[in-house]
Amino acid sequence: AYAQQARNLMRTAAAIDGVTADHELIGLGMLDDVLADPDRPLEADEADPTEREPEDDVPPETVDDVLDELDQLIGLDDVKKTMRELVNVTIVEKMRLDVGLAVAERTHHLVLVGNPGTGKTTVARLLARVFAALDIFDRGHLVEVHRADLVAGYVGQTAPKTEAAVQEALGGVLFIDEAYGLVGEGRDFGDEAITTLVKLMEDHRDDFMLVAAGYPVEMRAFVDANPGLSSRIRAEVEFPDYTP
Repeated sequence: AYAQQARNLMRTAAAIDGVTADHELIGLGMLDDVLADPDRPLEADEADPTEREPEDDVPPETVDDVLDELDQLIGLDDVKKTMRELVNVTIVEKMRLDVGLAVAERTHHLVLVGNPGTGKTTVARLLARVFAALDIFDRGHLVEVHRADLVAGYVGQTAPKTEAAVQEALGGVLFIDEAYGLVGEGRDFGDEAITTLVKLMEDHRDDFMLVAAGYPVEMRAFVDANPGLSSRIRAEVEFPDYTP
């Protein structure tokens, strides 16, 4: 009975943002196994869908598949328009490169501004999948980090932590939530993390997308914290609050 109640709660939570994440699938799969055979010992990796071999008859995900999923999100009309424009420009640039034509040098990095719960993480995850469908990114995954994942408490530790986060995100998206928390104003090593990010954003400009998210006013301080940061940001997208 408790497992069934937990499953119902998890299904509700997974449906709220319109996207079922890997960890949500894992939890639901484990509860399904418990309900099917309560007495059988459960190995965690048995329910992990990311470890299963892909089925041969499942077609690869297309750009239209992901954009259709974007369109199903509630509201966010201006955000959807901006995302489609970014994707369309990227498609045209890829077509030009494929036939040997020149394209403007751009990065994929974005700043998403808005209050919590407005869909920033969901849209970032969809963008990673779009770029994977375009064969620009290898994996199309999203690595979500916060200040504590990038900034260390001792000299010489922040840069390696930041580099490790970028390495994990190569082939997908590095999503920095509340990125304005890196602006340390000289009190800690947040500025070192930003400096390291700026260098890696250029060194791996074609290998990953950095998406920095947070409140609008505070994110302006983040972008202004390093002269090289704004030049490496392709666009700033505002996520409006939901109306009642």
